[in-house]
Amino acid sequence: MKFPPPDKKQRILPDEFLPYITGTKTCGSCPIGCWKVYQILEKGKSIVIEALQINSIHNFGARLDLFDPEIILKAHDLCNDLGLDEDNTSGAIAWAFECYEKGLITNELTGGLKLQWGDEGTVFELIKDIAYRRGFGDLLAEGCQQASEKLQGTKDCCTHIKGQELFEVLWACPAWALGTVVSARGGSHTRGAVKAERLKDIPTSLCQRLFGIPTVGDKFSYEHKEHLVIFFEKMQALSNSLGMCYFVHGLCAVDMLLPEDYARLFSTATGQNFDSEKMMWLGERIFNLEKSFNILHTKWTREDDMPPKRFTSKPLDGKFKIDLKAWDRMLDRYYELHGWDQKTGKPLKESFKRLDLDTIQRKLEQNGKLF
Repeated sequence: MKFPPPDKKQRILPDEFLPYITGTKTCGSCPIGCWKVYQILEKGKSIVIEALQINSIHNFGARLDLFDPEIILKAHDLCNDLGLDEDNTSGAIAWAFECYEKGLITNELTGGLKLQWGDEGTVFELIKDIAYRRGFGDLLAEGCQQASEKLQGTKDCCTHIKGQELFEVLWACPAWALGTVVSARGGSHTRGAVKAERLKDIPTSLCQRLFGIPTVGDKFSYEHKEHLVIFFEKMQALSNSLGMCYFVHGLCAVDMLLPEDYARLFSTATGQNFDSEKMMWLGERIFNLEKSFNILHTKWTREDDMPPKRFTSKPLDGKFKIDLKAWDRMLDRYYELHGWDQKTGKPLKESFKRLDLDTIQRKLEQNGKLF
């Protein structure tokens, strides 16, 4: 695997999209303004496009070799109009392109459609076919995991976490990778993943208080990264439940809202007295409820908390890849800190009790889902 060539990468940097911005929408009094409004012209007709995020630039640019801001904006707009998730849509198309490139998918299966990287016409056609489940798009609409189970020899081209196409890059940052892989919703960086380099300058006393470790360490190291992930799992479960914006805490302890800030805000709003420990307990409880839901309704095991093969067998730029032995040890420590069984990843009885989830424990036991 290689980084995109510098000339192509340059074409999808944020500055390249600035000329198309015509306005900003925000939540009340928000200083961030993440919801941008864009405008492009196509055949003399004005097209207004909203809420482009970094996912779109990665999904259609780096992933599908469409290094043109206007094409990326149009692909984003089309997915919005059709109600499609861009991560999963572009992931399924990328799987198909790679399979076609390797001769694992033929023109007969695609209905004569040639699947070539950088072909915007093919990408737009496949997006529509996926939405309307017609032709080859009907197979892609299942996602690459299910599609690859129907086509022999194509599984290695499918990069997913728990059945969901993966947007995130996992090669070089263990804290980011772990949080993404163990996410309760399957492959998401918004439920515990953190870039350790953003925390490198925090004072030792604050690091110890928040994460229980004296330093976050080198971003490439696997040591202590489970502490960071668990902290942000609790924080993000908490902020989601309070209706607080993900961007407010910014994943950087220097200027983010801390547990004590949430405690003061919640106590003031409700008249109930909550401290930071109680708030983090609530975040952990929420995360374990999500974990329990998955135990009840899926067959996921420890294997589903392992990174996709692509990140362990195909080094990025010839030097970055996930060390499976180091990952295994990190996952053991992660389970232990959570109070989960190291073999199965399921919460232990004392964890259910500590989090006041006895009724959930009984329900799982009644359904034969615990040990």
